[in-house]
Amino acid sequence: MTVYSDINVIPKMTGYTTPKGLVFANREYTSSYPAWKAFDQVDQSEGFVASGISGQLGYGFVEPITINKYSLKSSANVSNINRMPKDWKFEGSNDSSNGLDGTWEVLDIQSGQSWGGANILKVFTNNNKKSFKMYRLNWSANNGNGSFTEINEFMMYEKQPLNKFLISSEDKMMSYRKGIYSTLVPTMNSSTKDGFIISASSQVSGFDSWRAFDKSVASSSRWSSSTATPSWIRVQLATTKKVSNYTLKCGHATEMIKDWTLQGSNDALNWITLDSQTGKTGWSVGEIREFSTTNSNVFLYYQINATANNGAVNNYSIDEIELLEHSSPVVIHLKSSTEQDFISYGIDKSITLDLYESTTSKVFINNTSESLGSGKVFKQKVDTTKIPIKKASIT
Repeated sequence: MTVYSDINVIPKMTGYTTPKGLVFANREYTSSYPAWKAFDQVDQSEGFVASGISGQLGYGFVEPITINKYSLKSSANVSNINRMPKDWKFEGSNDSSNGLDGTWEVLDIQSGQSWGGANILKVFTNNNKKSFKMYRLNWSANNGNGSFTEINEFMMYEKQPLNKFLISSEDKMMSYRKGIYSTLVPTMNSSTKDGFIISASSQVSGFDSWRAFDKSVASSSRWSSSTATPSWIRVQLATTKKVSNYTLKCGHATEMIKDWTLQGSNDALNWITLDSQTGKTGWSVGEIREFSTTNSNVFLYYQINATANNGAVNNYSIDEIELLEHSSPVVIHLKSSTEQDFISYGIDKSITLDLYESTTSKVFINNTSESLGSGKVFKQKVDTTKIPIKKASIT
């Protein structure tokens, strides 16, 4: 299966033949408005300008290629959009030596194309299955300018294999969406924000606890305790969540914590240890390390309780803390296996599937409908003895 690519196969041209291929046109207004400017991937008010209301502009590839889609972009100057082509043929050739001679096969015909403003990109597709070495736009009229025709950018695309697959099980088609990690605490600029509260056992002025959640790249923007005795830094979430992983970033090599526990609580009084780390030495400023937990419960409060640092006499510190939640993978059940199903729900072949990863979430996709008055109704049978229904939503 192939799909239209969004990658322009013509390189960013800096001349008629550089970096490769051949740019050609049957006429240019002057050498100040060369044809290759239509392929330089730069928006301009007057890049390529041809004299007259008809003409030809194209590109020759090093080797034959199948082009199924092309696009044109209008001038960056709205005053010049009447110079854009209106009627044209998109053509391919294998025997032309310079883009102007030889025999040409018509691949697409357009007429009455208008351009509503500057830098308007229009995309055109065709059913071409042949490979040609040269392609050109052969226009017979522009949008009303009696002296010039102008094209900002001319791009070409080929169809590419769709590197996606669906899972077939008996008579069923399924897809799979991997679980993802998402950060639980927003970027903080004070100790409270949107229901989140950051606190600590102590802090140095200017090195407040919330700075461990400000996502600043500056190592000076960190939490630092006012003593080098056991210290904690705590976050109260807006709602209970399950932390599966967390990351710590170092802002000061000797102040960085060495021994600690990650704890969870729902009342800030009774704490459960979710992870314990000791002897974490050798930190460098800016270094980030990730740690996982065995946590299977949701908590409202999380805290890091540090009992040793890496040698500093006066402070414990952490540059950044990120608490991560891992969403469950989702199995997607499909009614069909059309091209659109592969595009929309196909699994990318670069993804590694973990066959031991459990999932509790299922999604049923039904694209068929029946008339119901002036609207439509979608039906989906679910065996509730096998799949308990906790929530149903219509979108």
